Amino acid sequence: MVPGGGSEIILLKWIRKGRIFSRACVRIINPYTIRRTIIGLIGRSLRCSRAGEIHLLIKFKLKIMSHKVKNIILLNEQTLAAAEVDTQALVDRLLLNTYDSEKLNLTCKYTTGAGETLNTCGIKVWQYIGSIAESGFPYSSDIEAAIKADTDNWIQLGDFSITGGDATFVPTIFEIAGAAAATTYDAQFTFDIVANKIRISALETGVAANFGTLTVNAFIK
Repeated sequence: MVPGGGSEIILLKWIRKGRIFSRACVRIINPYTIRRTIIGLIGRSLRCSRAGEIHLLIKFKLKIMSHKVKNIILLNEQTLAAAEVDTQALVDRLLLNTYDSEKLNLTCKYTTGAGETLNTCGIKVWQYIGSIAESGFPYSSDIEAAIKADTDNWIQLGDFSITGGDATFVPTIFEIAGAAAATTYDAQFTFDIVANKIRISALETGVAANFGTLTVNAFIK
């Protein structure tokens, strides 16, 4: 499982009587576990009586983290195919943990194949709505495999159209047009997210012989 923010180092300082009381350097992977980790460090090592101030400091650090932009490359010069499953098998698609993020931006580079014109790259975004339990972080390989294989609970991102008062769901395909051969086309798609896990699939249409490639860098905030 690839986290939606990577890892980083935060240095916390506690001040007591006008001077630095202690320091702790914590490696962060899952933002939801840092509070427990830091409080454990305080309880075991610092024995500081100013728990209220430290608690506020932790909340402040977490607030800063939650507003940082995090990114992961979901596809890296992946050769496309006419069918999504041939572009990338389900088991090979990276899962993006969004945590408390609200925006997703897909920054894409689509390169058409040699001798190909008027082709189109299509990207689908899938949201996980299942209830397979997470046993800590990172996920065990068994849990990750189960989430990927839970096909009934992966729903394609979409919108709805209204006709005569009836709303009809319409799955969204993000398309990048490739007019010329062996040419790279850039595109960005930004939208709101509500699911805590996301993955993508991709395909290419209009190909005569040579399929193109696609790179997708996902940014969440």
